[in-house]
Amino acid sequence: MVIRNTSMTYYVSKSAMMRMESLIKELAASIEAPRDITDKALDIAIRCIEKGLTRGRSYRCVALAALYAASRILGRPFPLKRISTIAGVPLKDLRSCYNSILETFERELREIRPPDPRSYIGYIAKRLGLGNEVVSEALRILDEIRAKIPIEGKDPTGYATAAIYIASERFGHRLSKNKLSIETGLTEVTIRARIKEVAERLGIKVENI
Repeated sequence: MVIRNTSMTYYVSKSAMMRMESLIKELAASIEAPRDITDKALDIAIRCIEKGLTRGRSYRCVALAALYAASRILGRPFPLKRISTIAGVPLKDLRSCYNSILETFERELREIRPPDPRSYIGYIAKRLGLGNEVVSEALRILDEIRAKIPIEGKDPTGYATAAIYIASERFGHRLSKNKLSIETGLTEVTIRARIKEVAERLGIKVENI
């Protein structure tokens, strides 16, 4: 099949389309992406082929970047470092590919906004097997964090993780920092730093920081 844009013509085979669809489904299953994000990612990934974004890049990297873009568009972003680890795609390559998608589809992807720490709570809590009461408390703590700590420009995953840790402790759930590190992609040092920062700024007593 011939795909044309304003400057170049790309030849996209049916096998390439099928290969990308297979990768999207495989990666979506590995990171537990819901159906709506998977479908949106497939649309983005196919258009990446049409625009020639797979040239010089692995299909696996493009597929994962498309999944991340879809999760951002639909307001339920995955922790970037975590999905990089799960999928075995280098973080540097994933970021580069994602940025290329944003540049190429700038007008179409304007709905993407900087990630809100609140949007990570559900995903992290699900990975940790935490209930709705912890999620609700973590969201309340995040509202306090945003009111008292300037978090713009900082990794939102860290603050979401700190809120989940504190909320879990309040309900008698002890989370290991190693487990949090595995499920968020953050280092234990970063997790400790964020919990300590939040505890100090909000005047909260936290055990075992």
